Amino acid sequence: MTPLVAAPAIAELLKVPLNNPIVTDWVGRLLWISALCGGVFGLLGGWLVDKLGRKTVMALSIFLYSFSPFFAAYSTSLPMFVFFRSTTFIGVCVEFVAAITWLAEIFEDRRQKERWLGITQAFASLGGVLVTSMSILMSAKAKSLPHIGLPAGLGSTDPGTWRYLLMTGLLPAIPIALLLPFVP
Repeated sequence: MTPLVAAPAIAELLKVPLNNPIVTDWVGRLLWISALCGGVFGLLGGWLVDKLGRKTVMALSIFLYSFSPFFAAYSTSLPMFVFFRSTTFIGVCVEFVAAITWLAEIFEDRRQKERWLGITQAFASLGGVLVTSMSILMSAKAKSLPHIGLPAGLGSTDPGTWRYLLMTGLLPAIPIALLLPFVP
């Protein structure tokens, strides 16, 4: 999602045109900062699973990566936006460690284990395709979407499309919240 929202969000938050070199610099910084945060916490993910339990870490990380983009949609400053994009990446990285560990432990049969680990990896990539589709839909429907308290875009009375796209990050939390009680 970050490649789709970073440049327009940064331009709006810094109140500069999209083609300003500062926007390009900050897109690079955002990618670097969020990847570094995600990597560090991803490494700590195994330790967190051991200390807090797999199910707890999975639930917390899923809700972190679901709610962080929603909060990023309400960003009014660049540091706030960078913070919430970084916490999103942290949640994704920690959840990936916890989920892969859980899948590896839950299936005793090697073939089943390999199949489900592969399916998990494939669906992680499919998420990017779905986000791109949502971006196209949001761009087409942006004028008809409710404001719901979102800040208006630069030189506009309507919120930027990037804000609505970030709010779709909340969608994974819904089925997971319903299914989590049944996870062993």
